[in-house]
Amino acid sequence: MPAMDWLAGVLRLLYRRPCLVCQRHQDDVLCQRCRFSPPAPPRWEVPAGITGVLVGATYGAAPRVLVRALKYRGERAAIGPLVEAFPASPPWPHPLDWVVPVPAHRERLLQRPLDHAWELGHALAHRYRMPCRRSLRRVLATPLLHPLGPRARRAAIDGAFQVVDDCRGKRLLLLDDVLTTGATAEACARALRDHGAREVWLAVTTAVPRPPSGDCPQGDASGSQPWQRA
Repeated sequence: MPAMDWLAGVLRLLYRRPCLVCQRHQDDVLCQRCRFSPPAPPRWEVPAGITGVLVGATYGAAPRVLVRALKYRGERAAIGPLVEAFPASPPWPHPLDWVVPVPAHRERLLQRPLDHAWELGHALAHRYRMPCRRSLRRVLATPLLHPLGPRARRAAIDGAFQVVDDCRGKRLLLLDDVLTTGATAEACARALRDHGAREVWLAVTTAVPRPPSGDCPQGDASGSQPWQRA
């Protein structure tokens, strides 16, 4: 074995880190057991005001742990697997202008090690070779949304976002970490469209499957085929 190959092997043994999900020692962010594939295509709702949605992974153990590791512990190593779950080539039918991360309120950011939405947005923008801009500001310190039902979430998030960019005629890619009821995406899309955005697409690193209801559009949540309003 050449000396450099031997040295590289020793360094991998000394400096390998545990898998972020199961904490087993590996020389990569995720071990083979915890790697996740693009989501199967369940039928979901497209949030109001959203042109189409791209889902990186169905909500489950590995994506959940990665999102929380980034969001609450500042583990930037989680960004790679989350962003790489999206298809390598942009799946929308025409170029989009820039990525808009869903912002957290400044009070919430003070409680966290980093602005995880911006970090994810910047990485996704790099993947799709487009800019990433802080086009939205969160002006209301909303309560935690995960304990609330869909109607309560929409009431809590209404008016929480302010547009601070010129979005007139633009096709935008809104980025959020988790999609559950779609209330946050709807509030962001409404603000952007009220300020002239032509289209608002949504990319989420992971999404919680739920059955469609009413007459909302349905679509394929596959990572390679975005679901889209007719």
